[in-house]
Amino acid sequence: VDRRQRQMCKETAVNISIGEGQLSKIELFSMTGRLIFEKDLNSKTYTLNIGDSPSGAYHMRVFNQNNDIVNTTILKK
Repeated sequence: VDRRQRQMCKETAVNISIGEGQLSKIELFSMTGRLIFEKDLNSKTYTLNIGDSPSGAYHMRVFNQNNDIVNTTILKK
């Protein structure tokens, strides 16, 4: 599963959950493609703190335990 979404973020944290099963991994990239955060998980939800990150756009990939991927763009103000 590969779905694209956009999130506008005024907050310092992004709450992440996936419709089916458990989260297994989160990757956050700058728009230049540099990996800036990676976390292996085994949970239904995760809160990603982006408070220290500069304003701009970020690409996030969220994996479930079946390695299905959700691609999301986060726009931080």
